[in-house]
Order: sequence, then structure tokens, then C-alpha cells
Amino acid sequence: MITMKTIDIKTELKSLIDQETNLSLLETVKALFKQRDFDPSIEKEMISRALESEQDIKEGKVYTIDEAESELNKRLGL
Repeated sequence: MITMKTIDIKTELKSLIDQETNLSLLETVKALFKQRDFDPSIEKEMISRALESEQDIKEGKVYTIDEAESELNKRLGL
């Protein structure tokens, strides 16, 4: 049974998705919907990471491709 609350949530989600420009966040949300048997702790962690990523982007805490590759190479000892 679809309740008014369900309809309200769907309407709000559609609006938020329509306004969102962060591809990474949209991909995360898409993955959440595609995976129906998610462990709740994993789902909570993914949402937390997506929100942290969104905040980092807003604050300009991002790497260029060269910086990201350099950091990865350091961590891998290359």
C-alpha cells in the first residue's frame, strides 16, 4: 500500500535528484537503489562517505588527476 508519506518521500527524492549536479553522489544513490539486499551497516557507511565527499567538493578539497595519481603511487610504493 502506498501512503501519502511514501508519495511525499518519492516526490522529495525526485526533486533532490533533479537538482543534484555531483555525479559521484548520483552514482552512489543509483547503486543504493540497484542493490536491494544491502547490509544496513554498509548502506550507512556508503551514505556517510557520499555526504563527506559532497562536503569536501564544496570546500574545494579535491585533487587534480596528477595529484591523485602521485598520491596513489606513493601509497603503493611505486
